[in-house]
Amino acid sequence: MSVIYCLISESMKLCYIGQTKYPKNRLHVHNSHHKLYQQGKFHYLTSYDVVQHPDCKFMILKHVPLLESLHSAERSMIDYMRTQQEYKIVNKK
Repeated sequence: MSVIYCLISESMKLCYIGQTKYPKNRLHVHNSHHKLYQQGKFHYLTSYDVVQHPDCKFMILKHVPLLESLHSAERSMIDYMRTQQEYKIVNKK
């Protein structure tokens, strides 16, 4: 089963929304890519705006049973979170 998740920095009021089939290690992958980026060995991703903060947390927002609906579910969640205005959503439009 796939999930829609968010990375949140409460102190900075930032949120990144993504999707994955492997939620158990997703935050670790984001952190690893960010470290490689800092060393000039990986490209920029918008999730770095959140994972660079020590209070970054990983939270599952929604379980998505069908792979075909994953992209649509992610887009819907991004659009919804933008209307809430509690956090700045760092995803590209």
